[in-house]
Amino acid sequence: MISLKQATNSKKDIDFLQRCFGSPDIMGCFQRTRVPGHETLRKRIVSQAENRKYLFLIVRGVRYIGFGYADRSRAFDHYEIGITIIPGMRRRGYGLQAHRLLLDYVIIRLKARRLVAYVSTGNKAERKVLASCSFVHEGTMRQAGVTRGVIHDIAIYGILKSEKR
Repeated sequence: MISLKQATNSKKDIDFLQRCFGSPDIMGCFQRTRVPGHETLRKRIVSQAENRKYLFLIVRGVRYIGFGYADRSRAFDHYEIGITIIPGMRRRGYGLQAHRLLLDYVIIRLKARRLVAYVSTGNKAERKVLASCSFVHEGTMRQAGVTRGVIHDIAIYGILKSEKR
């Protein structure tokens, strides 16, 4: 069983997030790696509610096994969401559980009407998880992603509050 915890300014939370953002092994071949400074992360965490850009930690027992985010679009009426599970914890169903927890949180607590997820078309596991959570494939942005010099297509998945099971 896992839980979702909103990130805080604790050293443990910031150190974990910095380690994740800077690790190609954790971020995988579909996400960019960049290590935000301690102060940059601290500011983002402090201003989560104000900026409507939330960071979450995925917790199993007392151990962090991944992170997620929910960012309110400035241009559209939706939240963009994403989940990343650390390599040793993948393929155990935690990604699906984390997506469901995040989906509930954003719809219930943040009162979202629509959620969207952008995923590389090559990331079959993520696409399968999104489909299992009732997200609908809404289209593909051709050659929209560039990760470590590799160009790839990005699939757009969406779900409305009324479609959540």
